[in-house]
Amino acid sequence: MVRFFVFLMTAIYLVDAYQYFSFVNGASDYVVTIAPLTPIKTYLMFQDFPLDRTLYDLLFQQKGAMGLDELTPATQDLLKKVLETGRELGSMRVPLEDLSILKGQIYRLFTPALLHANLLHILFNLLWFLALGNMIENRAGNRKLLVLILIVGIIANIAQFIATGPLFLGVSGVVCGMAGFIFIRTKRAPWEGYPLSNSGIGLLFIYIVFLTLIEIFGKVYLYLSGTTMISPIANTAHMTGAVLGGLLGWNRWFRCTR
Repeated sequence: MVRFFVFLMTAIYLVDAYQYFSFVNGASDYVVTIAPLTPIKTYLMFQDFPLDRTLYDLLFQQKGAMGLDELTPATQDLLKKVLETGRELGSMRVPLEDLSILKGQIYRLFTPALLHANLLHILFNLLWFLALGNMIENRAGNRKLLVLILIVGIIANIAQFIATGPLFLGVSGVVCGMAGFIFIRTKRAPWEGYPLSNSGIGLLFIYIVFLTLIEIFGKVYLYLSGTTMISPIANTAHMTGAVLGGLLGWNRWFRCTR
């Protein structure tokens, strides 16, 4: 189960990176600063962004534009609509009745956890996901690990959406949930043998601080460069995931069965 999720997240990241670098390769500085979300992000984030997909295609054909006046009228109008959503502030609000999830796209409750902002983000996340996920899978089994991942991922994503809107991504909420789960299991059932020491918890805290710094630097870059499409890392999901994972750790259903 752990390997499946690692493979899935890696594949999605490679597609995302290909779409982004294909877009910026040969593009003017101006076009880079107004780069929309990649198509795969629009399909997997908490909210659908169909305007971004259209803008991506239009700008792809106008990479050399040095300013707004060099874009076609249709592209200018579409860019204005995208900017009016408030993403230049790094967050946005979506009316409840417009939520893609309420229109049948239920999978979006979880899929933001499969996306990552950059190479460092996914590397740190996957290292922790592998380490903690294997600990749980080797003791509780595939089925219980899957339930843990889905419950923590969905609720952490909902909490992040309430806090900042739909512009977030990353599996770190699930990772923090795993850490909270293991921490409680070591107290509640030490005979299960989870090897998470106090130093390990300290390293995880450093990891969370690191992700927070990435978001802060991202916001600074957002402000200085004028870029409008940077997606913040899901820091609210970290605390939600850790608390929820701890609560699930008290549930006897998740006890060691191997």
